Amino acid sequence: MVSEPTMLYKLMFLYMIKKVSFPLNNGQLTDFFVGKGYTSYFTFQEVVNELMEVQLIGAETVRNNTCYQLTSEGISALESFYTKIPNEIKQDMDHYLEENKIKIRSESSIVAEYYQSSSNYDYTVECKIVDDKATVLGLTMSVPTQQQAQKICAEWPQKQESLYRTIMAALLS
Repeated sequence: MVSEPTMLYKLMFLYMIKKVSFPLNNGQLTDFFVGKGYTSYFTFQEVVNELMEVQLIGAETVRNNTCYQLTSEGISALESFYTKIPNEIKQDMDHYLEENKIKIRSESSIVAEYYQSSSNYDYTVECKIVDDKATVLGLTMSVPTQQQAQKICAEWPQKQESLYRTIMAALLS
């Protein structure tokens, strides 16, 4: 039998994912659930695993982060049991998402990763700005060393906005 707190955590998890227009990653969700003292890290991971087992959520790995999205079954479950989430908890989740939306959105929409090319002599770096699963800007480049690939990935989050403006200005002038 499922305990009441576990059921509540599952509904809260579904609610948070539904409230945003982009996938939330494990760290972002853990920050809320554990950081706000709702549950322990281990209980949180159990809830995630149970939601995945019954296919209420799906997962995708992006830049070594697991990101979650609702399945149609998850949406139906949330709609059926939405009223079981106390209003104070919904307000707490809404406040957290509102307070952290820029940080969360940025973490979810700025992607930079690299891999060794099939030639094994260089590295391919892919940098993207994603908005609602659509790529706003995507750059793919080849660099000779792993250190250069790592440097580009590390710099992308800080420089993507100015690079986007520069590219758009050059292309539209």
